[in-house]
Amino acid sequence: MPTPETGPAAQTRRCAVALFAGDEFLGSGFFIQRGVVLTCAHVVWQWSEHLTVRWGELRLPGRVVVREPDRPDPQRSFYPFPDLCFIKVGESVNHPYAPLPDNPVTPDEVEAYGFSTYSPDETVAEDTLRLDVAGFTGRYLRLKNDQVPAGMSGSAIVDPATGVVHGILKASRDYQQPQGGYMVGAASIFEALRRHAGTLDLRSPLEQPLSAPSSPWLRELLAAQSHAADRFPYRLVEGNPPPLSEVYVRLRARPRAGGETPGTLGDTLPGARRFADRPATDMLTRHRHALIIAGPGGGKTTLLQNIAGNTAVNWLAGASEPPPFGRVVAVRVPAVALTARRPWRQSLAEAVTADLRGLINHPLSPELFDSRPMPGVNWLVMVDGLDEILDTDRRQELIDTIALRLGGYDQDFRYLITSRPLPAGELDRLAAQIPRHESDRLGDYLLSPLDPLDLRRFAGRWFRARHPDKAAALAADFLHKVDGSELAPLLKSPLLATITAVVYEHNPGASLPADRTGIYREFVDYLMHQRQDRLRLADQLREQLSGRLTDDQVSQLLRDTEPCLEHLADLRLSLDELPSVPNAVTYLTRRRAALHAVRNLGDHVSGLLTSTGMLVPVRDRMDFIHQSFAEYLAAAPASDRSRFSWRSWVRAARRDGGVRSLAMFTLARAIGRGFEPLPLLRRLLLPRWNLRHTGFPIVSAILRDGMSLGPDNGRRFFRTALRLLRLRPAFALGTFLERDLPEIVGWLLARSPRPTDLYRLANSRWVSRPKRLAVAAVLAESAIDDVAEHGREALRRLADRGRLDHRVIACVVLAEYGTADDSELILRGLRDALIDRRHTAARSTALNLLNEWGYGRLAVLTLLAVALDPGRGRRARRSALGMLAFAANNTLSRVGDWPNRSDRIGHWLRTALSGPRFSPVSPWMGDILANDRRALVDRLAAAIATWYWLDEERLGRALVLLLRDPSYSRAERLRVGDLLRVRADEDVARLALRTLAADEHLGPARRLAVAKSLASLGEAGERDGLLAAWRERSGRHGRLARAALDE
Repeated sequence: MPTPETGPAAQTRRCAVALFAGDEFLGSGFFIQRGVVLTCAHVVWQWSEHLTVRWGELRLPGRVVVREPDRPDPQRSFYPFPDLCFIKVGESVNHPYAPLPDNPVTPDEVEAYGFSTYSPDETVAEDTLRLDVAGFTGRYLRLKNDQVPAGMSGSAIVDPATGVVHGILKASRDYQQPQGGYMVGAASIFEALRRHAGTLDLRSPLEQPLSAPSSPWLRELLAAQSHAADRFPYRLVEGNPPPLSEVYVRLRARPRAGGETPGTLGDTLPGARRFADRPATDMLTRHRHALIIAGPGGGKTTLLQNIAGNTAVNWLAGASEPPPFGRVVAVRVPAVALTARRPWRQSLAEAVTADLRGLINHPLSPELFDSRPMPGVNWLVMVDGLDEILDTDRRQELIDTIALRLGGYDQDFRYLITSRPLPAGELDRLAAQIPRHESDRLGDYLLSPLDPLDLRRFAGRWFRARHPDKAAALAADFLHKVDGSELAPLLKSPLLATITAVVYEHNPGASLPADRTGIYREFVDYLMHQRQDRLRLADQLREQLSGRLTDDQVSQLLRDTEPCLEHLADLRLSLDELPSVPNAVTYLTRRRAALHAVRNLGDHVSGLLTSTGMLVPVRDRMDFIHQSFAEYLAAAPASDRSRFSWRSWVRAARRDGGVRSLAMFTLARAIGRGFEPLPLLRRLLLPRWNLRHTGFPIVSAILRDGMSLGPDNGRRFFRTALRLLRLRPAFALGTFLERDLPEIVGWLLARSPRPTDLYRLANSRWVSRPKRLAVAAVLAESAIDDVAEHGREALRRLADRGRLDHRVIACVVLAEYGTADDSELILRGLRDALIDRRHTAARSTALNLLNEWGYGRLAVLTLLAVALDPGRGRRARRSALGMLAFAANNTLSRVGDWPNRSDRIGHWLRTALSGPRFSPVSPWMGDILANDRRALVDRLAAAIATWYWLDEERLGRALVLLLRDPSYSRAERLRVGDLLRVRADEDVARLALRTLAADEHLGPARRLAVAKSLASLGEAGERDGLLAAWRERSGRHGRLARAALDE
């Protein structure tokens, strides 16, 4: 398997490609994005189709999609600026692409990586040049000190220390002398990417035609996958379980670190909330690899089954279009199966064979995974359940192994990995081998919980599959019971929804439990004591053991099944030991001495355990059908009064970075055994010695689990929480405001006897504003109109006055929950933040929001007005210039990557205090960001040149006023004109030179030099007209004009 080369420059060198038309070598290029090669337009200007891109040993078809300009100017010897060409590769290839710079400074010494025929054997070979950057030549940078041989045009110009690409090489026309060459800077590449984003459509590469699976091994595998996809993953119901395809509800996911943003401010108003949720399968079309994180029973395994089944059915049907998940053949592999110390492909073959037990005739051969399943198609290895590897060392070893494969450029494999959340950033190590600029190779996602509409879909499908004759009535009654219970907020995972439906089916007339543990308790009780399979087994055991055990002893054995399962679950989770019949026999005989006399006790015990439906065979042992059942059962011994300590419980929660499922079950079962929870909750809500609410995440998790506190404890907790929320400790924003505090307030609102207590909390000046924001947001989200309006009114007050950073957050929340009438207030708050230099974080957030809501032009013109206002202090004007650079970064940022932004309130709460970052997306960025020693007029001119296209009339007038401003010296104004002539767009340069040429205060010689500069912009006639007008004047003007005309 190819592995990443060491060193950033070595990695960038791997991006270089050679371009051919048939057997004719044309020149060099490099991957600039996934599936896109950048080269010089003059290299391929005579060819658009049938290009060959040679990358390593691969020969890939390519087609020109953008050439800028489209063809050469016959009047010029050089191809016109910017001389760029984008080529789309016609095959899906796993390749690196070049990083572009984060700052505007080009190093003095660079290297060029490309191909040439300048080698002893006169074949096309890799070539490396070491060049010095001499300075600007017009809009190019001049390179010297090495010969640029034929074929090197289109090479990447790289900083050898960082591997960052600062431009593209345009060779000189004299190949016989060491003339060096020219460089088109990264700024021009950014501009071209922005201009042609629609044409490039970087997310839909050209693909080669599909072919049907021809290998008999592959066809057998696909047929088995299509059947396995319909297997219901858990034995939870009487009789035959429904096919998974009949009850499956399509899941959605959101990026763990952000998502997409709304298009306009109106899109964020009520009735049009835009979350980053999208179909979970979309991630496979956006990333090479993906990581999916979800809680217990969140639907990870069923999602993988659905992907594997759909891809198999699609390939077997011979569809002309690729599956909705891309050109992949998907195989599911339990993560535990990959921890054996075997060759990787052998582990894959054995794990897939075991997963498809009974559906394939022969074990899969490791050689099946030695190459792609079909031309142009990858294996999608779906590693399921990293969290189920309980041994930390083994789990981290597997994570590091997978990370190495994610960072490599293997052409055969893609990876989809699932897990529950893991402690201490373990999952972040999966991206350790991926270069930072290629971070989108690994998508990082959270499975979204089921929403009420999803639950309705599930109920309809479940009861239609189970009871088609009365499905509508049962589904309606089930949903009515859920809506009227405290369980409603908890049914957000497919597994919990499924076992709740089974509990309801068993006794439709009874009320549903109030919490997650209660649902598991009733479900396990049903499996153990009331299911018909279990009742038949009891009769069989009495018959088989008649004469050896009394009926009472058989009944006792049946009752001992649950404690035995609890013991096996404890061993499974604490010692990572799979359940086995010998362990069960040892436990049962230790409890009941009479069992020693039973022959073949192991056979009876095996049937006893598997009849519960919670254990399935795994080779010579067994395992729980789902880890959450093991956690529920193992919580029984852990919650015993002799073992349970709330201090140890809290320490473990803080050590693990949150409350794990086992710990939650343990606490709930301890409460059921008499543990008093209120003192623990009160202690967790109190600020610690550093005045931080470190216990809030734990309280939030407890309430999120729906743990029953009882009516008396519930009322007392409400009063305690409301009182403690009024405290004003300092704390980091983070998940406290995004998740923990809103969940606590939501719990209080749902159980509040008087919502007015929460209204006062949202408006109290004695409560910190971030807390008031979180409370107001929860109120505004309420489905009760009166409560929601109270929340919106509190948000309006917070957005209208106070600290700017808090006002900005209030504007974000109000945009999410407000009305159309709030738009003016929101825009005013963001504009106030934008022009106040004292709050850099608030300014950057406001600028981001305005840009992403469609008001980027307003934001930039507002900042330009501040920067150009001579009545403001220099410090304020310089600060506005810095924010203009940030605006350039956001408006002209690289395209092709899925935007890592979010319309979720929590994202802005987390980022509101972060400072801006700058990128060299404009040739003027360095001037705008220059230090205070640079004349302010230079920076102002650079800002005007950058944003001239936004409003040519207004900014043109601003440039004229700037160049006529007598507070700047004549030398400063002339230097600005010269800079604009060399580096600005021609329209801006002409306006600047005309303004200077008309300035009587500059003096004759300077005006004459400016007039001559106009000729370099193709304005020879205008130059001659000025000289002719000056010729008739007396004095030095006339003499210089006549001398110039005589020349």
